[in-house]
Amino acid sequence: MVVTLVLMYRHWFQSKRAGKRPTPANQTPRWSFPPQVNQAVRLDLESVYIAVPKCGTTSIRKQFSPSGPFLVDRPHLTIREVESFFQTWHLMKNLGVNRTFPTDSSLVKSDFEIVAEAKKRFDNLTKFATVRNPFARTISLYRRREGPPMSEKMSFDEFCEKLQFASDTCGHPSRSQCQVDWLVDWDGKSLLVDNVLRLESIAEDLKDFRQRHPQLAFLEVSYKNVNPLSDAQDYRAVYSSSARNSVEELFKRDFDAFNYDF
Repeated sequence: MVVTLVLMYRHWFQSKRAGKRPTPANQTPRWSFPPQVNQAVRLDLESVYIAVPKCGTTSIRKQFSPSGPFLVDRPHLTIREVESFFQTWHLMKNLGVNRTFPTDSSLVKSDFEIVAEAKKRFDNLTKFATVRNPFARTISLYRRREGPPMSEKMSFDEFCEKLQFASDTCGHPSRSQCQVDWLVDWDGKSLLVDNVLRLESIAEDLKDFRQRHPQLAFLEVSYKNVNPLSDAQDYRAVYSSSARNSVEELFKRDFDAFNYDF
């Protein structure tokens, strides 16, 4: 609710600065709202792509993401954040639509109806994501070119020992400890994303996914934002026993959820 009020106030303030005045009920409103929720949502394709950082998301986002402007312009939102902003977007969409006096309840929806409609539509969206072996992904976090360059400041063993969250070294870090945290419901256990593609078998997984969801048949395997300094493909040679233990302990839920091992 706080997020909703802040976003609504921001758009109201921007409209006021632009010299817009309140619109009479019998006129077309000048209120406008962002045409898109976020890069993760394609309403025309009834689909959501959750981009877990450092999981080969750039290539899919380049193909999938709609043109903005966006209500929230961040590429790596969790499924819970996307759902929350989806509800906010539906609320904003229904503002300033009154044309009659007294208010016609068949035209103006209540907030309960808006929330119910947003939830029903969101539940019916095709949701997919890509994940990655935590051992390979940790090396990518260590040697990433964006964010804090940790490979220049400490050894890999020290990095693994100090690592706390799955988005450490990201430009927009969060408190998501594991990849699975991007994909679960508010209970922290139930997967809301029912199509999880593994980066290690992306060609095969994406082919099967496209067959089951023909509206996304245009998605192709491509390689964008590949870091030549990352030797994540040969990760086993990089790990000492202590670094391996640190990663196994920190990302245990990812190993369990996605059946990864060393």
